[in-house]
Amino acid sequence: MEILVIDIETTGFSTIVDAIVEIGIVLVNTDTKEITPLFNEIVKDQNFSPEKHKNSWIFSNSDLTIEDVANANPISLYFEEIQSIFNKYPVTAFNKFFDMRFMHSRKFVCKDIKCLMLASMDYVILKDKRGAKKKPSVQEVYDCFFPEEKYIEKHRGIDDAKHEAKILLKMCELKSKNING
Repeated sequence: MEILVIDIETTGFSTIVDAIVEIGIVLVNTDTKEITPLFNEIVKDQNFSPEKHKNSWIFSNSDLTIEDVANANPISLYFEEIQSIFNKYPVTAFNKFFDMRFMHSRKFVCKDIKCLMLASMDYVILKDKRGAKKKPSVQEVYDCFFPEEKYIEKHRGIDDAKHEAKILLKMCELKSKNING
């Protein structure tokens, strides 16, 4: 099966006032275990304002800069390319609700499937401070699935999408072992 994994970077949580600043999309073939990058661009969303977004979390917690985004092509330039990718394959993301909410608000249409973060909760059980089951981060799931690898989430679209794709493949492997085992 072929599945898209998308990871976007934004200036915040609001689809109304915040901006998409980077999009990474990979194609995952769950049969061959191949991960193929399909889209990797810094984009300037219609909501982007260097003055308004200069103190956004993304610019302090990644190597993406406000200048990178200010000098990027508008997201509208890539609309047809991204939409044509979405038209071919089902789409997921690690925090699918977040990524898809932004993409849908920008008029992208896709067939989205189960969220990787929620699916990972079947395999990685973490507790919050009160002892309740919590939603894991990409870093937490990756560290559980691949403890021998030294990985630190970069908060960059294509790099995060590739690592989330590896998480997807690991869950496919674990699911297959449960079915066959």
